[in-house]
Amino acid sequence: MSLVARHLDYETIHHRLGHASDEVMRHVIDNVKGTKKICFPKKKHVCHGCALGKLYQCNFPENPKCSSKTLGLIHSDLLELPTLSYSRYKWMIIFFDDYSFYCRVAFLCKKSDATEVIKSVFQLWSNTTSHSVKCLHTDNGGEYMTSELQSFLVEQGIIHETSTPHVHQQNGQAEWLNCTLLEKVQSMQLEACLPNSWWEFAFATATHVYTCTPIKHLKWKTPQEIFTGDKPKILYLCVFGCGAYVYLPNEV
Repeated sequence: MSLVARHLDYETIHHRLGHASDEVMRHVIDNVKGTKKICFPKKKHVCHGCALGKLYQCNFPENPKCSSKTLGLIHSDLLELPTLSYSRYKWMIIFFDDYSFYCRVAFLCKKSDATEVIKSVFQLWSNTTSHSVKCLHTDNGGEYMTSELQSFLVEQGIIHETSTPHVHQQNGQAEWLNCTLLEKVQSMQLEACLPNSWWEFAFATATHVYTCTPIKHLKWKTPQEIFTGDKPKILYLCVFGCGAYVYLPNEV
């Protein structure tokens, strides 16, 4: 028995075609056989299946806010690595200067060490540069919300900005740096055939060479030059994982 073309309601065809979009549904009549007309609803159709199965998060617009001077805004994030490092580290915290793109990493044995590390890095930068940290932007993680750290930030006059929990896009600069460093680390470790536990050395190297690398956003200057005022020298750099010989004096 042949199928007779008939009028079908919008929802029936929508489900039969695997929850096709409205744009697709408008072209069904002229391009397929089996229906003469689709009765579109007068009000906008909201499909429960589409609402659950096609739900996605819209792209975040680029944040127009940026720092106009060194250490005016520092982005920070804490990462847990899957493998215990050679020196028994499990965590890594990054610091990223929004103006110069200069970055620094520190390794932690436990998350509770984060407060002391943040305080020491900020004090070091304050003592070695003519600037001081004005604002800290984090992802609202618990390691940044301790009473000790909050008291330190207040004492130093540092504003603490936090993003919405679990919305990583709002901490985009730190997440971008994480991705950039991780790509370098994976490339260097795989090329050198080194074990995963050597990630601390790979991250330290990747961070250092990143600060010595020209950046398009900086008009092809290096983060180190913007941060310190001096162009970096790279003649001493060696290939990560290359063979080396160590001279041990007789006194050792």
